[in-house]
Amino acid sequence: MSGCKTIAEYAVKKWMENNGFIMSEFAVSMDGNTAQITDKRGDCLIVQYNPKSRKVEEE
Repeated sequence: MSGCKTIAEYAVKKWMENNGFIMSEFAVSMDGNTAQITDKRGDCLIVQYNPKSRKVEEE
């Protein structure tokens, strides 16, 4: 997993990979520990990295 600037971004991208997302089909924008995952249709999913539990959670 290259190009990650933060632990939160790494965790989100790893979560996506583990949940079957095809990375080339989605855009990920980070704002702190929160990520907006957008598909090519424009639909989006908001997830957040929880540093205490070290898990990514859907909002």
